[in-house]
Amino acid sequence: MKRATTINIILIWTFFVLLSFFWNYQKVTKNINELALNQGRTYFLEMLITRSWNAGHGGVYVPVTESTQPNPYLDSTNRDFYIEELGKQITKINPAYMTRQIAEIAKEKSPIQYHITSLKPIRPENLADEWETQQLMTFEDGITESFEYIEKDKFFRYMAPLMVTNSCLQCHETQGYKIGDVRGGISVSIDGTGFTLSASQQKTTLFYIHLIVFLIGSVSILFFRIYSQKKLKTIELANQTIKLKNLELTKSTKELIKSNLTKDLMFSIIAHDLKGPFNSILGFSNIQIKELDDNNLEKVKKQSVNINRESNKVYDLLLNLLDWARTQTGKINLTIESNSINDIIDNTIELYQAQAKNKGIKLLKLTTNGIKAEFDNQIIFTVIRNLVSNAIKFTPKNGKVTISAFQTKDDYLEVLIKDSGAGMDQEKLDNLFNFEKRFSTSNTHEESGTGLGLIICKEFISIHN
Repeated sequence: MKRATTINIILIWTFFVLLSFFWNYQKVTKNINELALNQGRTYFLEMLITRSWNAGHGGVYVPVTESTQPNPYLDSTNRDFYIEELGKQITKINPAYMTRQIAEIAKEKSPIQYHITSLKPIRPENLADEWETQQLMTFEDGITESFEYIEKDKFFRYMAPLMVTNSCLQCHETQGYKIGDVRGGISVSIDGTGFTLSASQQKTTLFYIHLIVFLIGSVSILFFRIYSQKKLKTIELANQTIKLKNLELTKSTKELIKSNLTKDLMFSIIAHDLKGPFNSILGFSNIQIKELDDNNLEKVKKQSVNINRESNKVYDLLLNLLDWARTQTGKINLTIESNSINDIIDNTIELYQAQAKNKGIKLLKLTTNGIKAEFDNQIIFTVIRNLVSNAIKFTPKNGKVTISAFQTKDDYLEVLIKDSGAGMDQEKLDNLFNFEKRFSTSNTHEESGTGLGLIICKEFISIHN
């Protein structure tokens, strides 16, 4: 009954953590889309104001240059003049021509692309593409704007209509337009790389935070239940001992004191050592939200890195806490000193020789004597032991696992663990160290693996720089 109650509590805790994660996950996507939409509106409005200014002056005259030639599509008797005092020819730039030139400059110098378009363009190059054609048809039905993320192009596209006004009739009356008609539109294409990168970083951060919260909550529930049951048993034993003899009462009291001291130390670690990193995570998250509102993707990325670093600290501390609960030996301390890699390889082969033999797998060692390097002996042993264990698991019967070590030209130690197993496809390789897309697979004995072993190995290597 007590076990069922503990499982139910953890299931309820899991439900609320998942609910929070998915709600925040969807909120990140919504916020990114709204940010891109507002940018599209802003760029369109800026272009519309510029065009209105031009149209309000009946067009503007500029000197003819190599990049600015007279507009062949502008039917105007006063399109071109020659100013003798300046010795220059000038030409009229109408709103459409000015929009086109601004779009060309934007394409070269910014991730924003503009395109003035119509279903009946005067200039052939302004003909609407497939997406723009669909939007222009919806504008005819009264829709005031369109926005969409084009996955294959990695672009956000925004488009709004251009309505016919009095100034527009100077050029477009011959096409049969009337005031108030939809003459065309301006589409704005925004590079979505920065937005998707920011969204990915935020979602990864959400995953880390919720994973840590889930683990801490689950471990706390288990510890509380275990401790409560242990305390009840101790109290019952103490009550029975009181009735039997005074000597046993003293012994039980000492055991209870020791149990309380252990509990106090455990909760002291949780209360103090986890508080600092969580404050950092919350602080960096608040900064990240502000920088995202300011569209400062570089600082968002920097804060994401900070959050990731602090999350890893909490995760490592949680593992240390679990180790302490099992062994009561304290945290793992990194001791960097000169060690022999051959000793570690020999110990690993000795440890897994029987397991490999059961599968008919040959464990081969290719090293030279006397190879030493600066590292923490116990942690590197853990890394190589995990990798060799992994290799044996995923190598079929009668295969082989080779462990080699050699000194590189730039005075580094390189260790290779190679097996004759099936390997991994490109998708698994691309997401090997990605918690958000962590995969499960089966080894040759139909056992499942989470991929966390390799991630832990990578962390242990990373702390050696």
